[in-house]
Amino acid sequence: MDCLCDAFEGIFGPKIEFATPVRFVQESEMAAIDAAFKLMMNSDKVVMDICNLEPNSIHGRHLSQGHLKRVDPKDKKYVEAMVRAACCRLLGKETSGASTKEEALVWEAAAKFLGLRIQGSAEEMPGRDPDMSAEQAAEMKTVLAQIEAASKLMSNRETIVKDIINTGTKGVYGGPLTQLGLKRLDPKYKDVVNDMIGEITSRLLGKKASIPSGDVQVQVWADAASFLGNRVQTSDSPDNDEPHEDRRSDMSKAASVALKAMLGQLEAAHRLMANRETVVKDIINPGPDAVLGGKITQTELKRVDSKYKASLDEMVNAVCSHLLGQKLSLPSKPEEALAWAQAATYLYGRIQAYAREMPGRAPDMSPHAAKAMRTSLAQIEASSKLMSNRETVVKDITNAGPGAVKGATLTQTELKRVDPSHRSKVDAMVGEVCNRLIGKTLSGPPDAVSAQVWGEAATFFSQRIQASESDMPGRDPDMSSAAAVAMRTVLATITTKKDDNILAASQKLATIAR
Repeated sequence: MDCLCDAFEGIFGPKIEFATPVRFVQESEMAAIDAAFKLMMNSDKVVMDICNLEPNSIHGRHLSQGHLKRVDPKDKKYVEAMVRAACCRLLGKETSGASTKEEALVWEAAAKFLGLRIQGSAEEMPGRDPDMSAEQAAEMKTVLAQIEAASKLMSNRETIVKDIINTGTKGVYGGPLTQLGLKRLDPKYKDVVNDMIGEITSRLLGKKASIPSGDVQVQVWADAASFLGNRVQTSDSPDNDEPHEDRRSDMSKAASVALKAMLGQLEAAHRLMANRETVVKDIINPGPDAVLGGKITQTELKRVDSKYKASLDEMVNAVCSHLLGQKLSLPSKPEEALAWAQAATYLYGRIQAYAREMPGRAPDMSPHAAKAMRTSLAQIEASSKLMSNRETVVKDITNAGPGAVKGATLTQTELKRVDPSHRSKVDAMVGEVCNRLIGKTLSGPPDAVSAQVWGEAATFFSQRIQASESDMPGRDPDMSSAAAVAMRTVLATITTKKDDNILAASQKLATIAR
């Protein structure tokens, strides 16, 4: 695990020095950093516990959670490697994963055990003290689920590829073929499917996304991701479209959720890439005929003026980038940003995941992909709408009254606005919210005064957002309900002060990164 060589040297060496400058760390990242440090400082005990097959705990007491499957002590070195990889992922770094099938099987078992073993509250395991805070435990469980899923793919890659391209009547292990309602792929795409499995594995381990070359490859990746997302099954919650109760569980529920989320993002991005031209035409189609023939459907959805076609082509590209965790930028012109917001709202309502949603029209993508796409579209809508209206929003937040920004009567006067002298700080906060919505690196408030202003502005704005006419009769909604949820989620991350714990976490991260 070369990504942690420097990290362990900095932590366990004789001297710790903080690098400068210390960048801003938000609360979820702070929890992940703290969880990584706890795991590092207790790694020996954690490994011993994972490999403990004795009747007593490593502390000599009665062994708790004996129903959880531990790992054979002979595989201790592989368990140690998995723990180091978990630290890597908690610190936002990538890891290469297990190097052999044998090691991947151990990583899978160890990650599954530790994910179920971690305790973030006293209620989870009465009589046993929590290992860490609920927030830290949540971050660690997420990372361990991703490692478990990635290790499962690595140890079973050949079989998974064979299953995806299996057009016979027998399963890859010789039994009857199950889940016949799922569409498998032509065997001629074996190498392309194999590449897709490698891509998903890499992304689960924190590596940057890559995109296949060629329209055929893009379509195959989308189809293979759709099949696998519906194929994955857990016995405790068979939530697939085509569940099969006689098939044993593929992985833990947490790992299944992590894998399906990643597959959904990949499928959604590649479906959009493969149909980009048609999607843009549909967004700007005034009717009455549909883009691919027949009558236009879902006429209740508001389409966008065709003069923004070029900009919307960029918007579709941006959605793909957002789904794959790549960098993107919003348009600088307010009118184009508004067109992006309108297009995102339309596309959110247009996506079809189930046949029952729009009888007579085939689903656009799997439910997992639709969920990923809608999440991305809501964030882009919220960010674009804010960018298109940034100046007005800042004026409203700092409006001392008595009239509204646009001349009408000031509404929601019970909400506390920010002093107009802090307008530039509020503008900076609004810019930060836009960036956080599209996944850009955080900068945070530059000083204590700004932090206080940001917190007050975020509190006001979160309460001010209107997602439906019923929220504030007589005032038009600001954005869709999904976008409002995305916006409020980000606003909640704007702290009211420069918390000492956040600063400490920032310093820890700086130590690792130097």
